[in-house]
Amino acid sequence: MTNVIADLQKIKADYVKEQADKIVAEMIRRKVISDTVNTCDYPNWDRELHRNFPEIAIELRARGFGVSSQVRHGVTEWTIRVL
Repeated sequence: MTNVIADLQKIKADYVKEQADKIVAEMIRRKVISDTVNTCDYPNWDRELHRNFPEIAIELRARGFGVSSQVRHGVTEWTIRVL
């Protein structure tokens, strides 16, 4: 059972890093120093992104970005900015 848990933790860690890489790459491509990502737990939204964004925010902060969030009408708006 330990191997399964370790495998799942690695999959999650890889997903978090991949999403953080995508966000940074998109900011560089668009040449912006601030961007927003909206997430929600409703069926037509990316639920995996929504569930994992707190860890993605931690990864982005470790890379030197500022990350804040607010919730409006069930949608979480994440703001990522260069510090």
